[in-house]
Amino acid sequence: MAKKLFDTPKLGRKGATRDIRPIIHVFCEGKVTEPEYLLSFYRQIKVKLTVLPRPRGGAGEPLTIVKTCIAHREELRQAVHDRWREIDQVWAVFDKDEHIYFDDAVALARKNEVRLAISNPCIEIWGLLHGEDPCDKPMGRREAQKAVKAIFPDYDHDKNPVFDWDRCSETWKWAGDNATRGLRARDGEDSPFPNGNPSSNFHCLLLAILGRQMVADHKDQPRIREL
Repeated sequence: MAKKLFDTPKLGRKGATRDIRPIIHVFCEGKVTEPEYLLSFYRQIKVKLTVLPRPRGGAGEPLTIVKTCIAHREELRQAVHDRWREIDQVWAVFDKDEHIYFDDAVALARKNEVRLAISNPCIEIWGLLHGEDPCDKPMGRREAQKAVKAIFPDYDHDKNPVFDWDRCSETWKWAGDNATRGLRARDGEDSPFPNGNPSSNFHCLLLAILGRQMVADHKDQPRIREL
């Protein structure tokens, strides 16, 4: 029997009640940073309008992640009782960095309705957006990893790749608004998502977990701090 790609909650009845909340399936490039952030975020939601199985970290480079998302969804569709519903979502979370097949991954995801949360050049940009200063200077991966320590002093990409949740819990909405402004600025520079540096739409995944319907990656959205 083929090994299952992901642990998914059963959608059967519990007594007379059926859980009809959307399930958000997430596959991440990072082994720790993104999964831990998402789990901490989900835990602090008082009224959970979606179900978040544990995000799978270390899922490979972007093209592999997108293919895994597609295969996982197909596995659920082929399962007994069809465990995939149209209200469910599958997300691929990865960095632009210097991945050779990045454009192929984005194109494949869009063709197959895999939702994307991308940071350019890396997830540390999302960390920087939690700060008070605008994150508008183009930078490389190593520069971003160094700069984010000004926001999260204990962060270390190799030894402690976790954004302090005590701070994040108070500033994630601020980060989301900063991300939206940054994406719009990159549009104005003729570097639209996901190619603008620096940029991140990680907040779109957070809003999806909250049960918010996204119109686009960053257009026509309310100020997140007003949610």
